[in-house]
Amino acid sequence: MRRLVSAEEARRVLLSLVDVIGEEEKVPLDEALGRVLSRNVYAESDVPPHDRATMDGYAVRARDTWHASETHPVSLSLVGAVPIGQIPSVSVGPGQAARIDTGAVLPPGADAVVPLEYCEERDGKVLVYRRVSPGENVQWAGSDIARGELIAQRGTVVTPRVIAALAAAGVGSVWVVRRPRIAVLSIGNELVEVGATLRPGQVYDVNAHTIRALAVSLGAEVKLLGIASDDPEDVASRISDGLKWGDLVVTTGSSSVGQQDILERAIGSIGGEILVHGVRTKPGKPVLIARVRGKPVIGLPGHPTSAYVTFKLYVEPAIRRMLGLRPLRRIPRTACLTRPVITAEGRATFQTLTVKRGLALPLNVISGAVSTVLRADAFIFVDESTRLIPPGQTIHLEPLDDIAGEVDILIVGEFSPTLQQVFVEFAERENLTLRWLKAGRDAALLSVRRGEADVAVVPGVVDNAHVILERKLILVEHARGEVVAAVDINIASSRVRTHQSAAFRLLTGLAGAAVLPDELAELYGLRGREVGREAISVVVSEHFEMRDKLIDFLVTRLRAVSGVSRTCA
Repeated sequence: MRRLVSAEEARRVLLSLVDVIGEEEKVPLDEALGRVLSRNVYAESDVPPHDRATMDGYAVRARDTWHASETHPVSLSLVGAVPIGQIPSVSVGPGQAARIDTGAVLPPGADAVVPLEYCEERDGKVLVYRRVSPGENVQWAGSDIARGELIAQRGTVVTPRVIAALAAAGVGSVWVVRRPRIAVLSIGNELVEVGATLRPGQVYDVNAHTIRALAVSLGAEVKLLGIASDDPEDVASRISDGLKWGDLVVTTGSSSVGQQDILERAIGSIGGEILVHGVRTKPGKPVLIARVRGKPVIGLPGHPTSAYVTFKLYVEPAIRRMLGLRPLRRIPRTACLTRPVITAEGRATFQTLTVKRGLALPLNVISGAVSTVLRADAFIFVDESTRLIPPGQTIHLEPLDDIAGEVDILIVGEFSPTLQQVFVEFAERENLTLRWLKAGRDAALLSVRRGEADVAVVPGVVDNAHVILERKLILVEHARGEVVAAVDINIASSRVRTHQSAAFRLLTGLAGAAVLPDELAELYGLRGREVGREAISVVVSEHFEMRDKLIDFLVTRLRAVSGVSRTCA
């Protein structure tokens, strides 16, 4: 009597026979949909590539508008216009404004945009009827995706939202895993091809087309080996043909243990080894797993439902293993909202969310940002009658796509190429997925304390930080003029919101000098003299399951990097 094994053991046996396909190919972006990345993909340019206005209006210094109101407008001198697609030829000084189009480059001196509807031009002046805050209606260079930032890890399925991010970052082609080759054989005298005329006792070959569709939907290439008769020699010959072409041969029919076990005899005749024949499941008991000439052969039952179910149980995990896909942790259907969702009055709102540990973190919804959907797991659609959804409320989630899954390591805070490299190394060693959300210091620390994020990366020294990295700040000079920086340092005469903005302004001549972290200046091919140091603290959440292992890895790896000052308990 044959020994029946559990479904778990049968799956383990089949997975032991397959490995990640070592072959890769480079494909154009438009041919990458559904493929699996074989290499990490990093942004080749900043998104957006420059500081830009997010609406038509007037570029101003925000502090010049702080006394503006509908009854007492502020009068500013109009110094010119900034059309889209051109480097600004004007700058904005105290008491000045420049007309600007949506998407146009923010001129030097300006740090906000007043919408057109709150302004009035009159005799060379601009009357401003509403105050704005620094950064309002401006999208800063690199604030969406920064040059050198990880867009997608190897093992990621390329979805439409990944393609959007790749295109925005200037990535025109990607390396992908070669498609697994699955050879499919149907066995049975009663089977005929779909479309042929049925005679008494015959049925259409349903399984070949079902198995093909399932395999193709997973990203495999399929070759149909046709219909073999109930003859071991015919079956053996077709399996041999499949093994020459394919990575895995799937058969359906004639796997049951009976008077004529055709499949087992066929495999034995070509030197195969039967590893499993019979599984304790219903349906799917007569599953057969063999190794033939170093490749796996799996025999599925002939009944369509049984073939479908056993494909999902055994063949699908094998194909995922070949592609290098990680286990997918699907997002829950409900989650607890951690921060309020405030909608625009009278307008329905599409709110994207990152989901972690049953908590839903709302993301900034920026129409011009691709990361709005790239970094999200799910969304909620809030009708126009709802003004506020308070934190702590349970919400029903809609996944962004069929393969949306919860990320393993969620990092929030300031982007650092050095730390990114270390985090990526850790994630790959532990077979984990990684996501980095850019956020300010206070928001990043709060996210870790709430249990939303696993790691916060923030400028400055933080109590209870586990790693404090000190990076050099360098001054790069191209000509005399305005000095810009995104850090607090005495040499800076004006602040911008991102380091990428400082680099852009320096490279385009909008600023004469810029203060940049050395690791970012390296990305832009800039050199300079050292002017100071900036501390970067790494805080790991107590909720992160691999907290101690990550901290040890960070300390060990960063000791080799100049500037690691200390670790704190």
